Amino acid sequence: TKSYAGIKRGSFFSNQRIGRQFSDSKRAFIQYQNSQVDPGFLSLQNAPYQPEISTNLRYYFNSTESLATGYQFIGKNWNFLVSPKIEKQKTASFYTSHELFSYRLETNISTTLGNHSINLTAEYSYSNADNQSDWFNSLRTTLSYRYKSFSLNGTAQWNATNVFDLNSFYNTDRNFANYNVYASYNFHTLGNNLTGSFSAGAFYSELYKNLNTNITGNLEYRISPSWSGTGYFNLSGYKSIAEYSTSGSYYQFRVGIKKYFAPATALGNHKVTFQFFEDKNFNGLPDSGEKLFADEIVKLDDYIAMTDKNGKVVFQNVPEGIYTLKVNENAGARLMMDPVIMVSKNINRKVGLVKNIRVSGKLTEIKQAYDVLDTDVTGIAVYAKGEDGVIYTALVNQKNEFEFFLKDGKYEIYIENDRYSYTQPRQTIQVTKEGYSANVIFEYKKKDTTIKVKKF
Repeated sequence: TKSYAGIKRGSFFSNQRIGRQFSDSKRAFIQYQNSQVDPGFLSLQNAPYQPEISTNLRYYFNSTESLATGYQFIGKNWNFLVSPKIEKQKTASFYTSHELFSYRLETNISTTLGNHSINLTAEYSYSNADNQSDWFNSLRTTLSYRYKSFSLNGTAQWNATNVFDLNSFYNTDRNFANYNVYASYNFHTLGNNLTGSFSAGAFYSELYKNLNTNITGNLEYRISPSWSGTGYFNLSGYKSIAEYSTSGSYYQFRVGIKKYFAPATALGNHKVTFQFFEDKNFNGLPDSGEKLFADEIVKLDDYIAMTDKNGKVVFQNVPEGIYTLKVNENAGARLMMDPVIMVSKNINRKVGLVKNIRVSGKLTEIKQAYDVLDTDVTGIAVYAKGEDGVIYTALVNQKNEFEFFLKDGKYEIYIENDRYSYTQPRQTIQVTKEGYSANVIFEYKKKDTTIKVKKF
């Protein structure tokens, strides 16, 4: 952009990268980057902008242009990177300007060993500042270590690696060192009801001749699903080691109460709420003594949620459309309403479910005398065909048993497996609302097996 707030605030970024993959563990690349930031603004915001008067206009310009190539390879759990680079940086303002030209070599080694991870980066530079006759060496290295929720980071810098360092880089020997160390720890305990983080760091700079320290902590204790108590503290210190040095400290403590709100429904979408109950008297309304279905999985097409202890489920941000409502029927419950839902506005509906009747059965083998060979009927399919033509399927378990959850009506229970011979492979039963207490028994025997006994 070239205009902002009546003056200008523009920026340009360009990044081109070409890579070549030699194998799963080896690759090379070449990369060009160019960035420019060119803002201009008034030093006195209440003063009118007068182009002929330059004293009330503040100007800054920053740019970085670089060309790099690199080679990366992986050996077992170790990653290695070597990347030479040429870089040119500029900074200018209404009162000063600097330029830094550098030849750089970056290396990186990283690995993960179980819960431990290590990352080491080092960059050596051979640089020239402001087109002077002498060149200087510089080095910047960073070590990061992480173990589970604990991390430790350290950085060391020798001489200027950034053009902004030149603003204070005026000593005749040009040698300085900066050090930084930072540690953090995150935790959660008491069933994730108590969470928190602590961090501490220190920064020492010979360039800016100061020492900064900081300690920060956050705590949150979940009082209920929607409320929690919070605590925060920050201790900071500053000390100058320059001539006419100063020092200072800062601390802040804060406690509070946090409220969690349900996600808001976006404009144009709708909130759909259902409450599921066992409709024993088939009147479509939740009456006293009727059970609420908690922890039931509910699907509204691709939306999936679980009912709470009150049998309620809420779907947020549902767009307009036609959806099919489905309830987990493993517990033997079925909807008492049309499952097709048209969503054109917010919906809050009570949905009655009727418990299906459990029908159980068993496969029993008829053995001949002296037959000691056991059979295995686990996994055999048993079918129940209703008067409406719908066929339900159950599988025989390891105890030779099976079960259906059916609504009231007449059913034909049958087996089509020809592995064994069944005395009555098809049976008809009548299921009523009062239940079905009898067991459906299928007797079977081995095929083509005859045991003959010879007496002496």
